[in-house]
Amino acid sequence: MSPAKSKSAIRRIAIAGHGVEAWLAANHLLAALAPRNVEIIVHPVEGSDAWDALYSAWPAGPDDGLASIGLGGHGLAVQCRGSFSLGVRYADQFRPYGAVGIDFSGVPFHHHWQRQGGQDANSYFSWSVAHDAAARQAFAPPQPRNAIGPLQHATARHLDIGLLTDQLRERAMQHGVAVVEQPIGAADLVLDCSGPQRALTSARAWQAAPGTSRYRLDLSAESTSEAPPPWHSIRPATEGWALDIHGHGWKNTIRLVTGDPSDNAGFAPGHVSRAWESNTLALGFAAAALLPAEPLQARFLASSIKRMVDLLPGSDCAAKETVEYNHLQQTELAELEDLLSAHEYARTGKLRTDSVHASLALRLEQFIHRGWIAPADCDFPAPSDWAASWILLGTRPQSTSRLAARIPAEELEARMGRLREEISRTASEFPSHSDFLRAVQSAASSQKRPG
Repeated sequence: MSPAKSKSAIRRIAIAGHGVEAWLAANHLLAALAPRNVEIIVHPVEGSDAWDALYSAWPAGPDDGLASIGLGGHGLAVQCRGSFSLGVRYADQFRPYGAVGIDFSGVPFHHHWQRQGGQDANSYFSWSVAHDAAARQAFAPPQPRNAIGPLQHATARHLDIGLLTDQLRERAMQHGVAVVEQPIGAADLVLDCSGPQRALTSARAWQAAPGTSRYRLDLSAESTSEAPPPWHSIRPATEGWALDIHGHGWKNTIRLVTGDPSDNAGFAPGHVSRAWESNTLALGFAAAALLPAEPLQARFLASSIKRMVDLLPGSDCAAKETVEYNHLQQTELAELEDLLSAHEYARTGKLRTDSVHASLALRLEQFIHRGWIAPADCDFPAPSDWAASWILLGTRPQSTSRLAARIPAEELEARMGRLREEISRTASEFPSHSDFLRAVQSAASSQKRPG
């Protein structure tokens, strides 16, 4: 591959891959570089979309990587035979997206919950509008009228990822992106979006996520007439993980089965040591493969592409951009991989301070000792996400914050009671998930009618 051109404007960008990663990156580059005269080509790589099914659960919101290129809104779910989600049914517990409870007096909610005698994960997550709504098979998008003070739920979409890829490809090619079958040749910037096979970056060291195994992916896709629930399911098992994701008229069952660590095929959670070297950047699964114990791969892809666009050099790919990119990505991955490794240790019965790796052991000890979660230099996961994961996995603090005790017991009970009433009232106003889907489909059909 040719080295980056020195001291000249970026004129040619090549993308290896042909799945959702490649075409999402192409759309973002088009938006970022317009109206500059930059050639963008996509070089198909066989098998680079084999793991795209793990993108079927896609978080919704302004930073989802889709809204910023004009693919936000509920219509996307209709176009991609999709449905909507309020959270994840993890084993026998429902974990909602978004906030749980309110941090009274600036103290994290899990301390107040524990003061009130909270024990199991279900009782913790019930302090969420999304939890109440999911129990009723109801759904509504986040909006100011659904917020209780700072308590706001979040959502995701379940999309036919093949249809989403088709849309992204069509949009990109309409704006001049070309598919080139022959070798990439010289380019100022090269993106490896070829999935776990890492067609252009396989020589870079791969750092396995602590505590994880190598997995083989088995995908079962079926048509169904069942109404999709407002969640997707994750089931930890002795042999690995299983995910059920429902859309409109379809259901994907994804099984990740632990395999032989020496087998080069399959899925190895971890990340490349340096995603951006010289003029070549690994994106998506080529940069990091996240254990799907939580739906974070799409979030990571969106944040990686935003990071690339924010740091996109005007000319050559200088060290100042690549070093900053790699630093920010490593900071985010340190949090994400520890969070997901906690799920893997829990699946295998090893979530103990004497059994997990050092950075996770410290986090675990801090939470058990006094419910403390250290803030990180990245937006996600936030301390509240860590608290939700610890509680989901059966971990409880031995003591609560002394600051929480400043609220007298009677006053706390009254505040919690009012919060419970507001959660129930708000969730009761949500339409059923089926009715919401019908309304969105009807609105999309009306927009297509002439006149």
